[in-house]
Amino acid sequence: MPEQAQAEKRSGREGDERPADGAGAWWPADRVFAHPPAPLTRGDVSLRAVAVLVGLVALRGLVYVAQGAELLSDDWSVLASIEVNGVAEAAPTLQWGRPVAWLVDTVLYGAVGPHPLVLFAVITVLNAVVAVLVFLVLGRFVRSSSALAVAVVWVLAANHNTLTVWSATAPTVVALALLLGGVLALTTGRWPLAGVLLALSVLSYELTAPPAIAAVVLLPAARPLGWRPRAAMGALVVLATAWVAHDPLTDPRWDVPGVDLVWRALFSDGLLGTADGPTRLVHYLGDLVLVGVVVAVVAYLLGERDREDGPVLVLWGVAVIALGSLAWLNLGLGQEGIGMQDRLLAVSSIGAAMVLVGVLQLAWRHLRGAAVVAAVLLVGVLVIGQFVSLRAWARAGEDAIALQRFLALVADPSPDAPVDVTVGSGLREHNGVIGIDEGNGSAAGAYLLAFGEGSGRLRLVRDEAEFVPVLPGERLIDWRWVDNFAAIDGDGIGFVAAVTVPGPGQATVFGWADRGPDGGEPVEVEITVDGDVVGRVVATAERPDVALALGRDDPAHFFELAVDVPAGDHAVCARVVDGPSLGCDAAEDVQPAAPAAP
Repeated sequence: MPEQAQAEKRSGREGDERPADGAGAWWPADRVFAHPPAPLTRGDVSLRAVAVLVGLVALRGLVYVAQGAELLSDDWSVLASIEVNGVAEAAPTLQWGRPVAWLVDTVLYGAVGPHPLVLFAVITVLNAVVAVLVFLVLGRFVRSSSALAVAVVWVLAANHNTLTVWSATAPTVVALALLLGGVLALTTGRWPLAGVLLALSVLSYELTAPPAIAAVVLLPAARPLGWRPRAAMGALVVLATAWVAHDPLTDPRWDVPGVDLVWRALFSDGLLGTADGPTRLVHYLGDLVLVGVVVAVVAYLLGERDREDGPVLVLWGVAVIALGSLAWLNLGLGQEGIGMQDRLLAVSSIGAAMVLVGVLQLAWRHLRGAAVVAAVLLVGVLVIGQFVSLRAWARAGEDAIALQRFLALVADPSPDAPVDVTVGSGLREHNGVIGIDEGNGSAAGAYLLAFGEGSGRLRLVRDEAEFVPVLPGERLIDWRWVDNFAAIDGDGIGFVAAVTVPGPGQATVFGWADRGPDGGEPVEVEITVDGDVVGRVVATAERPDVALALGRDDPAHFFELAVDVPAGDHAVCARVVDGPSLGCDAAEDVQPAAPAAP
């Protein structure tokens, strides 16, 4: 259908018939919008637009798979619960508080099991459904081109990547799909279906309660609805909200996140995919969007109120952000609002995409050259931020796998030979993403799934004071060993344990290298600084504590070597001569060496 015909159909110039409901009254929302949305037909759905969105979601998925899609955090604990207690106990804490979420997790994990690529494929399909629904819902009110632009920006933005890569957030993605499906049904006048879908979305994740209630009250329908149908829909949503509130998954926090945190999570840190981005760039991104919103408000007040001008879309986006943020009062956004916290931006991220596209539309009407430059820069930021975020998720997912490989090499725990392990110290976090942790049971779950029930206990500690054995024979493993280890001659092991800067112009590298549990011939290690070989050392020093942690009888396989380094920051690495790399560590803020005496 041509754009002009679509615009006329949407504005009500064609077939402007407004049948009253049983009470003979029109709902105020229908008056505010002047004309009802036209009934949705198959011809209104652009297959090209759907193909573009599905293709973008699939491309993003391939980028993540190439970096390494692994199980993450709650995935481990849910799968371990199924392994021990059966499928019905996949997510017992959700069973009454979020029954739809419990059903989603039970079906997903019960059917797929511990197969990260298949789980990721499912979450990717769900994301594609949501992207298409965003396009269809917005297409009820604006041109297809505008709706597609918002959906594309939403797919590319990294400010909600929890939903795109983490299978444990499948209930949240389903809640978002149900919310959008309910809105779509409401605008077409199918209010019974709308009420059911909106209520189910709340029972999947209470984050959708405020926007669901707002949709019931504010949105128009193709068949204008009076107070009775809307009251029925509202009652279903309120009952679902009351059900969730009666048995909350977490204690209410009632923490009000600062506006600056919300803005950063949506438009600066969130788009960059990191809280460690260049300070100026972070501030510029958020400030530019804020300036655009202010200009859009002024333009709206001056009369630019057509839905395709830009200001209207910006204001709608701000409203969606506000509605999506109301549940944070109970759920809590966290310190940064990125990484694993950005699942709370499920609804707000759509509003953010609307704001970005609306600001570009306004710029296009008045400064086309600037609008083109801004659009190119925005796409660049989105693509880079998406890559940075996906890389952080992939690295977090690798933590549990690397730890399993390390323990299999040095301990090989099993129910017949259980081994208790403590790994630390410090929180393993990658741009707000935690792949394995003690508090949520993912550490114990990953250990159980890798080595079997009864194979021992895995404990992760964040505080150095807790990095001590609490059980007889417990192994203490440093995360740096896990990061750097490599197998030597099959069942041998080596790694860089630390790099220190004892003085100006110096760095000392420490590590371990053996040829197997029985020791064998000493291992010669080569040290490099920024890729240049600076020395060799034979690993024959004694470290009984390291040997005990590794389960080695012979403690004489440690190495230590002091090397000269220039001033600045450097990568100091070790590798077995004619063998594998043993990893690297940083020598930071090295001061210049004193000049040699004449």
